[in-house]
Amino acid sequence: MPKTEETVFQNDPSVAENGAPEPKTPGQSQKSKSFCLHDQCPESRPDVFSVTDLIETVNEVSKLSIAHEIVVNQDFYVEETILPSNSVEGRFAEAMYNAFWNHLEEQLLSTPPDFTCALELLKDVKETLLSLLLPWQNRLRNEIEEALDTDLLKQEAEHGALDVPHLSNYILNLMTLLCAPVRDEAIQKLEAITDPVQLLR
Repeated sequence: MPKTEETVFQNDPSVAENGAPEPKTPGQSQKSKSFCLHDQCPESRPDVFSVTDLIETVNEVSKLSIAHEIVVNQDFYVEETILPSNSVEGRFAEAMYNAFWNHLEEQLLSTPPDFTCALELLKDVKETLLSLLLPWQNRLRNEIEEALDTDLLKQEAEHGALDVPHLSNYILNLMTLLCAPVRDEAIQKLEAITDPVQLLR
């Protein structure tokens, strides 16, 4: 009697327990193949970054480049754009600039002092200091957030307890720490100023 060979589907999940393959519905194999080609499993799907993520990445790379330049080049500085004083734009900017600082001085000299503009300035200073930090400087970031907490400073201002000289010294110390060595002389000149308006200016 001739021997019959038994075919075993070891790797086919559609094989039933009795060894016979289960029937497949039409298009099942094609659908599975299409899923693998076009929809990709979550494990193999590439990460998708938003525009915000890309902008933040560019900003961080820019900070690292600036930090590297500060380390290797002691004379590094960012050139400031100055409008010609005799131009319409220059005269307008100077007039607005002086008007703001005169208004700030009037607020601080009033009785009781009005710290509205001063608080806005401190908020801007805080954001500037935070923008100078590198991604791994979390301890310093938390320290700045705590020392220049906007809500806390507002409460102190409302109770007349806002210590502007103390905050100024704290900010100058941070500037010494974060700025390039070429700025040390300028910061030392700021430390000699006692008038809070002139110092903030």
